[in-house]
Amino acid sequence: MAISYPISLLAISAANTATTSKSLTTLSTTAVEGLSTLNEAPYAMSEFLNYVHSTPFTSQLTGNQAASVAGASVTSADTAAAASNNFGSAYSQPGFDFRFQLYAGWNAWQGSFTQANLYVTKAPTATNSWYDNSSNVSVHMGTSTIVLATASNPDFAAANEIMFEFDTSYAGPSVTGDTANTSSSVSVSGNGGGTTSMANNTWYSISSTAFNGGARLSADFIKHFQADGTAHFENTTWLKIWVRNTSTNKSATVIREQDIRLYGDSTIFTTGGGFNP
Repeated sequence: MAISYPISLLAISAANTATTSKSLTTLSTTAVEGLSTLNEAPYAMSEFLNYVHSTPFTSQLTGNQAASVAGASVTSADTAAAASNNFGSAYSQPGFDFRFQLYAGWNAWQGSFTQANLYVTKAPTATNSWYDNSSNVSVHMGTSTIVLATASNPDFAAANEIMFEFDTSYAGPSVTGDTANTSSSVSVSGNGGGTTSMANNTWYSISSTAFNGGARLSADFIKHFQADGTAHFENTTWLKIWVRNTSTNKSATVIREQDIRLYGDSTIFTTGGGFNP
């Protein structure tokens, strides 16, 4: 039950199950902070108004390559070319579809179970894509859908909400080479092949019996006509998948982190002849 007025150290101590201390400093620093300044000095009992102690989930989506700051675990590439004297523009569009599925089932050797899977497929506009397997070997995906990470009977099957958080400015975007007349953007859109279309940084209701949602991460890198040469685009996006249960005081928990590299080359060239209106 949330703490209400009048607030006392006894009420705070009963709510904060992380400690048995009666010290306001200890109660504050061990509390689940959320979006407040509860853990930070100066400490005040008033900051515990409406406080409910919550704990995170412990299960994770694992398998293949865990995310690494040193290198991209999944990579998408695209190339494009157009003729300047035909007023063409070269559109490079690397990208991925990410889909999260959680479902319940039964079989003879396990009995009742829950299963969570994270799938990735290259976006239709991308030319090539790779993922790093569990041996840190880059594997060409082609048009295949890859099970990037899994969890069997995870405790987060008890979550009632899920969120995809794409940090599209984690590294980049950057443009090098012949950069004249270029423009670029990285966006999250679409449903990634799932039945629930998940916008970035938005919580969605989830059930252990059936959830299938996703999003598309894509880049648009354009080099416009009358600017001959090749420009190179790079971006690394960091994905965090969050779950929580707002009814049972399970705090927002990251169950997967994934770094995603998008790059493209766009070329404008001049040919013989030209546009004749």
